[in-house]
Amino acid sequence: MTAAEKAKLFASVFGMGDSPVEAEAVAAFLKYRTLRDKMGWPGFGDILRKLESVITPEQFEAVERDLVQCRQERDARASEVAALARRNAALAARVVSLRAALFFSINWKRLVVIALVVAGGYGGWRWSNAEARPDNSPSITATDSEHAALEAAFQDALSQAKWASGDTPPVVWHVAGVNYWIVFRGNVDTGSHADAHGHPIERHCLQLYAREAVTDAGAYLTPSPYLAGGWWMKWPLRAAECRMPGKGNY
Repeated sequence: MTAAEKAKLFASVFGMGDSPVEAEAVAAFLKYRTLRDKMGWPGFGDILRKLESVITPEQFEAVERDLVQCRQERDARASEVAALARRNAALAARVVSLRAALFFSINWKRLVVIALVVAGGYGGWRWSNAEARPDNSPSITATDSEHAALEAAFQDALSQAKWASGDTPPVVWHVAGVNYWIVFRGNVDTGSHADAHGHPIERHCLQLYAREAVTDAGAYLTPSPYLAGGWWMKWPLRAAECRMPGKGNY
């Protein structure tokens, strides 16, 4: 047997080793070993030349084209999947925005009221705690006895005031050695007392609101007793009393 015939035989057996059937591939491998032992190992160049004669260039090009087409299809599918993911994300974001817009369109009045309440509460807290004070003003911490004396002084100042309905303009009073801005508020109580016949008795009630007066450059800083709009007193209540009718109580 010539070298070409050996190469052809070994090439055919070698090609059978690529069979998808496992049994055929194993049988081809065993046959290849048997031929190698009996006939000797053919040259590598002989096997390559035979393989080149078995696989034509047209077949090789067809396989390459199929491989390129498979890669293109794979890339196209990957692009489609990425585009679908981006579209799904955009749709999800639009759904969230539409839900928010729908919720606001239905509940806008409630949201506005909540926002106003929160803003008013925060503004009141800021204004009540940010009453102007010089930076070098010393911090004053009152003991229990000093606090009691100050409350008694406020109560005494209230007892000297004449009753009038509504709020008085802020004025400076000297209380317990300290200047305070003071506002008196008068109202009528008709639900707590009655005469022997069950008729309600009007009592004139007074409330004293005060804030320490701060001076700057020889003048007092402008007082600000109310929250925005002037409908809520932000100064602390320092004293209160109600008077029965009668000239002696005025």
